[in-house]
Amino acid sequence: MLRELDGVRGRPVEFITTSRHRRSTFGVVIHRVRTIAKSEVELCDGIPTTTVARTIVDLASALARTDLEMALESAIRRRMTTKSELETALSGVGPTHPGRAILRSLLLELAGTHTESSLETLTWRALLTGHLPAPVRQYVVRDDDGNFIARLDFAYPEIKLAIEADGYRFHSSRQSWRWDRMRDNELLRMGWTVYRATWEDVRNPRALCRRVADLISRLSVKA
Repeated sequence: MLRELDGVRGRPVEFITTSRHRRSTFGVVIHRVRTIAKSEVELCDGIPTTTVARTIVDLASALARTDLEMALESAIRRRMTTKSELETALSGVGPTHPGRAILRSLLLELAGTHTESSLETLTWRALLTGHLPAPVRQYVVRDDDGNFIARLDFAYPEIKLAIEADGYRFHSSRQSWRWDRMRDNELLRMGWTVYRATWEDVRNPRALCRRVADLISRLSVKA
């Protein structure tokens, strides 16, 4: 909660301690651990907390997979930790740590580029769990002269299909709306098909994947 990671807002306050005493307190969850390395403790707003990497490791035992992935991606997006730091923290807790296998799986799936929003993270997860080919994340499109046209959230470059996570907050001004329309028109001119995934789409991931699969099938025939 102090770190304001995606996927964990509104959860009970949780503490870890090396003490054998675990007195119950209303609204507080206490976990006992054998040791806490000094390198895994730092101050956040003056409060002793675990590092972001260790926090993610501990969240692996408390969050659903989707929420854990959102927390993981937001921490990397905001440069609060790195994949290397997460792997080090994970190896330090031992093979029996709850949630270790899930976090290890997410780290293996983690692409070289991070997502730019929670909606983008959920769209990525929907595409993977829908057994679709993994798209390229943060794909840069340039024209024949090498001029930058767009950075796409997800892309299937061989068939020129773009999947854009279309959250409301990215269209908060007339200027940004105009920029999006100009960009889409330029992509259309270059032969790209753009599918805009919304919050409604990720709430029904099966339907989203059916639509994307249909586009992949149609565009593959044309290619």
